[in-house]
Amino acid sequence: MCIKRGNKKLKFSICGLTAEKYFPLKAESVSNVSYCKWLPDSIGYFSPIAPYRSDSLPLIMHRFKDAKALILDMRNYPCDLLHPIADYLLPKPVGCTRTTSVVPDFPGVIKWDDIQYFGKENPASFKGKIIVLINEKTVSMGESIVAILRHCPNALLIGSSTAGSDGPLSTFVLPGGVHVRFTGEGFYFADKTAIQNIGILPDVKVGVTKRGVDLNMDEILQKAMDMVR
Repeated sequence: MCIKRGNKKLKFSICGLTAEKYFPLKAESVSNVSYCKWLPDSIGYFSPIAPYRSDSLPLIMHRFKDAKALILDMRNYPCDLLHPIADYLLPKPVGCTRTTSVVPDFPGVIKWDDIQYFGKENPASFKGKIIVLINEKTVSMGESIVAILRHCPNALLIGSSTAGSDGPLSTFVLPGGVHVRFTGEGFYFADKTAIQNIGILPDVKVGVTKRGVDLNMDEILQKAMDMVR
């Protein structure tokens, strides 16, 4: 690998990691990262990475109930369920997503499933601005959460397009013990706008720049904070 840093060109040799080595390193990399914290100007920040667990969600939302804005960092894969967050952010049930599935009795026929509703009647729902950070690392369950968050009042998506890889997995085994996994259902917004292979598009597009990398700056988070102030 050849890397240009300033006016210098550096060469490195790298190798892949097995799952046994990769996952402990990944866990260590986020062990000291605060997934729930206050930022300046009464801005709450929350990212569903370890050690987040779904049973801590009520405490998190109570902590930020009076925040000026809430930044939800979805540039990751949630380590636990996050769908109930809709109960705190939506003032009433909203049809957010729907799927398509096959009809077993009629090979080749695909049908629309019922619209999936999230949220509940909640006059005390969060009234501040909601900013959702997304990029290509927002995948699968993370995208299903973003699809819900997009329907929240005062919500704004910032970053770059998500991966477009959501949907329940289907699995089967080929001769020789080869395991095959694929997306077995279509995944859409409630209005039938496709998400798979396209991704969820941001309202405000912000990418990574060379300057940001050089300065070790989180440009997407910085843009979110600037839009709140």
